[in-house]
Amino acid sequence: GPRHHTLLHHARLVGGWLHHGLAEAEALEDLTQPAMRAGLPEAEARTTARDGLAYGRREPLELPPDDTPPATYARLSLRPTGVEPPSSPLPDDAPWPELQPLPRKLPEVPSLPPEMVPEPLRGWLVQSAERACLPLEMMAVPALIAASGVVGRSVAVRPRDYSDWTVTPNLWGAIVAPPGAKKTDALLEALRPVTLLEEKARRAHEKMEIQARAEQALIKAQIQGAVAKAKKGGAASTSPGDVAALMERLEGLENAPRKRYLAMDATVEKLGEILRDNPRGITLMRDELASWLAAMEQEEYAMARGFFLAAWSGNTGYSFDRIGRGTVHVPSACVALVGGIQPDPLQAVFERLRRDPARADGMVQRLQMLVWPDELPEWNPPQSWPDKAAREAAAELYARLDGLERRDPQNPSDVAPRLLSLEGEAKRLFTQWHDAHERRLRGSELRDTPHFASHVAKYGSLAASLAVIFHLLDFANQPHRWGYENDAWHPLVELPPVTGKAVALALDWVEFLELHARKVYSSELQSEAQAAHRLAEAIRAGLVRDGQTLREVRRSSRFWDAHRLAEALAALERLGWSRVVELEPGPDGGRPSEVIRLHPQLRGEA
Repeated sequence: GPRHHTLLHHARLVGGWLHHGLAEAEALEDLTQPAMRAGLPEAEARTTARDGLAYGRREPLELPPDDTPPATYARLSLRPTGVEPPSSPLPDDAPWPELQPLPRKLPEVPSLPPEMVPEPLRGWLVQSAERACLPLEMMAVPALIAASGVVGRSVAVRPRDYSDWTVTPNLWGAIVAPPGAKKTDALLEALRPVTLLEEKARRAHEKMEIQARAEQALIKAQIQGAVAKAKKGGAASTSPGDVAALMERLEGLENAPRKRYLAMDATVEKLGEILRDNPRGITLMRDELASWLAAMEQEEYAMARGFFLAAWSGNTGYSFDRIGRGTVHVPSACVALVGGIQPDPLQAVFERLRRDPARADGMVQRLQMLVWPDELPEWNPPQSWPDKAAREAAAELYARLDGLERRDPQNPSDVAPRLLSLEGEAKRLFTQWHDAHERRLRGSELRDTPHFASHVAKYGSLAASLAVIFHLLDFANQPHRWGYENDAWHPLVELPPVTGKAVALALDWVEFLELHARKVYSSELQSEAQAAHRLAEAIRAGLVRDGQTLREVRRSSRFWDAHRLAEALAALERLGWSRVVELEPGPDGGRPSEVIRLHPQLRGEA
């Protein structure tokens, strides 16, 4: 985060001083001390300082010959406590330093290695990503979210001893990529197994409806015959109790629930009805999440926003009371959410979130499975047809996960979750990681980045959810533990505890996802670099000109507040792009004006 980039900047200064005779031991100490004050343990601080020193040797700042290292360099702190204003006033004729390149606007992120894809899905997803020439994470993330939607409330886990903390493995996430990056293609391929389950359920419901209509006709005829005989005063062959039973049966046939797995465009009230009939939960796929997030910010969608906030955890009951629909009660709302979004709309959501603290209810931070690839692989047209066997094997895995659902004998309208625990090694790994995670949340590292901290705070449930999903995929990949009856799979044995292998893979995924989250939250984590790029773009576009006053620039819609502008000016002054000059008052007096002077190369003066 900011401390890391500040350390690298200091390392470049030390690298420059090394060329002017600074002793290596002194240089190492100058980098170690502020790292320790920033909260790093001594051993880690020294390792970080050595890495920084290597970086400083490789990319030192070029210093004037008379620039000697200050004796009190170690007083500098790596924790940014505020924005230093650009040094001003400066004489207008002061010499300009060499123009330095801008820092990276966004941090680099890794692509998902094939080894991190669960083995039962690896063949299908790796080949699909290679055929589409897409990063593997664009296929793997929606596939895992879809698996969580199929599992839903069928399974839950208690990952800690002496705690009733129960996690339903429900996931939210999205693919962040520019227009034309084939986000829709990735979503459709990754959700193929769930789409097949949805289509199979639709055909079964249509067949059942045909039979139900025939049975309805017979029941109506029986009721009409009994009523006609009663009106004529004859002996009715059907008693009033029998007629009531027939009418109840008729109503049940008219309102026969349909099994659902996937929804794409439904009002929140309709989702409530779907979840009432499918208490295990469903997957909501939004091809363009930007419109959904924008709608959730509107005042008229405040109730819908509250529903989705509750549906993320998967274990919170919810009731809809409407005049037209009556009361619709969902025992525990569970909705897995997946979609695609472009970088600019997502950044706009975060900027609105930063400007308006009232929006900080954790809605955006619930998108834990966020991936934002740096770039697409080189285009390589597919040379073969898709692996049909791999697709069919993946579809069978999801069908077996579907067989984990079981209804509660005491309440047939609800499911009875299978409660899992962690085996010995899995418990040790998770407990060790979770303790460190909680200490991190209570430390100083995330104190100045509240929105990113809110995102990281939900990693506890994310790690537990991913561990359960990976464990269930391995279990579903063992055919001898499954039976097939009445066109459906069902487990033949009790689910075993979550393995250490599944927990280790889940923790690797959490680390991978945090790297992508740092890119998503870069406007908060690297606000100065972001502001510098925005001001640089304004300079290149001619919106900020040499000699323009700070007041005029502050009025520009490209900057939200004076703090952001100060960040940008401070960063660009260090890079030699611009500086603030204070002009003397005119003959009529008044306050002196602060104007921006651009580097001569940026003014077109060679």
